[in-house]
Amino acid sequence: MEQMPKIVITADADQCLEAMLKEVNEGFASGRVKKTQLASWIFLHFHKKDFYKRLANIRADHFDEIAHLKAVVKKLEEAKRTDGILELNKLLLPLKSSGGKGRKQTPLSTDE
Repeated sequence: MEQMPKIVITADADQCLEAMLKEVNEGFASGRVKKTQLASWIFLHFHKKDFYKRLANIRADHFDEIAHLKAVVKKLEEAKRTDGILELNKLLLPLKSSGGKGRKQTPLSTDE
């Protein structure tokens, strides 16, 4: 028997999948679609048709300001070791253009 990979999805995503599954099977007398079949079909179809068109949107929706700053520091440290030249303004540009859209924003407090 083939080993089936498992994934975990959010409750909201599961509700959407359940709603789509109900719609697919309602009035479909020629077969029955299971939840795993529908999820697999969605993944395969999305990858083939839309993934690369949506890649920038996915990255923008999951932009993490702290992770970006850590990557900038890493690039700066590497440039220092190799006597490389980096334009800090260009490295920080994604922070300016994100418009606070990142999921993992850390509010800065001046109360301390």
